[in-house]
Formats: sequence, C-alpha cells, structure tokens
Amino acid sequence: MKKDTKLQKVSNEILGIIKKNQFNPAQVRYIFKLVRQKGGYQVPKVPKALPNYLSPAEIYQLLQVTEDSFDHLLIEFLLKTGLRISEARNIMIQDIDFSMQQINVRKGKNSKDRTVTLHHSLVNTLRMYINDRKGYLFVKKDGLRYSVRALQYRISKNIEKLGSSKKLNTHSLRHTFATYLRLQGMPLQDIQVILGHSTIKTTEIYAKMVQSVESREKFQQIMGF
Repeated sequence: MKKDTKLQKVSNEILGIIKKNQFNPAQVRYIFKLVRQKGGYQVPKVPKALPNYLSPAEIYQLLQVTEDSFDHLLIEFLLKTGLRISEARNIMIQDIDFSMQQINVRKGKNSKDRTVTLHHSLVNTLRMYINDRKGYLFVKKDGLRYSVRALQYRISKNIEKLGSSKKLNTHSLRHTFATYLRLQGMPLQDIQVILGHSTIKTTEIYAKMVQSVESREKFQQIMGF
C-alpha cells in the first residue's frame, strides 16, 4: 500500500511538471522515451505468438464438414487466395481474369491494389457459381451483398465443427495460406506482396514457422498446388 502511495505521489509530481510546462502529448512521449533510454528502463518485449493455422488434416476435415456449397466455395477461395475476408467481400466478378488466372484486388487494406493468383482448382467452380452474373462475387440469393460479419459467421460455424483446441477463426484461413507459401520456401518479400502487407515486419512472423519436407508435402497434397 505504501509503495502504491509513493508511486501515486511521484506520478502526481510528474503530471504537475507536464501541466506547468504545457507539454503536448508528443513531447510527453519523447520525454519518457529519453528517461527509459538514459535510465535503462527499457520494457522487455513480449514475444509475439505465432498465428494459428489449419493443418493439412484440418483443411481436409473442414472442407468435408462444410456441406453448404456457398460456404464451401468461400472457405476454399480464402484458403487458396489468402485474401482478407473484407477483400473477398469486395471482389467484383469483373475483377477475375480467368484467361490469366488472376484476381485484381482493388482497394485492399490501406486502399492498396494488388493482383493475386487464381488457383486452377477454383476456375470451374467459380464459373459455375457466377453463371453470367455481374456485380459482386459473393452475394446472397437475392443479389444483395453480405456484411463482413455475416461472412465471418458462415465460416466460423463450420470451423467450430472441427472441435479444435486451437483458436481458429476466419483469419486463420489467411494464416494457413501464408504458412503454406513459407513451407514452400517462398521469400518473405514475395509473401508480403501477395498478402498486401504494408511492412515486411508483419510478414516476418511466418519466418518462424516450422519448415519440414513432410509438412510441405502434406500441404501440397491437400491444397492442390
């Protein structure tokens, strides 16, 4: 209790100095940065947890338990493109170039455009699903768009069927795609471009993924690459 009282007293004194000198937030941050550096009070960084992703067996099981054809296509689409769910929601049919087997992702995160590969196994399924339609790719039967939350719900209810002890969600499909690319030995810089990361630091977490021939072959078989 005395220690808390002492800390409160010191914090009040510091607050008084800040107010007296009318320091702005940026100046306050700089002052505390100098204090940490000069006093050796650097806060140890907490190791960033590796993202949860689906194993080859879980991918197979997920596709097996997903009975709804729309849900199945959506899940497979995310697994084989690595798109964010918000980006998949915004894909227009005209953004898909079947002849070049690529998808133009317009205004992804941070309003950046990029191009991703359309997996060959998705071509015929997408053609049948589109069936002369125009407009957005993933829509309801009445033609109206799904919200991001609604799409996440459709995916999550199928992921729950796995009964996995891991914390899996819609974004885990993107992590699975990135993990597979890394297992294939793809350079992080290339993965960064494909995923649309604004900084390589975000992509570097996949550098810590366990790489093994066995894992790579199993992913190859189930993902169809």
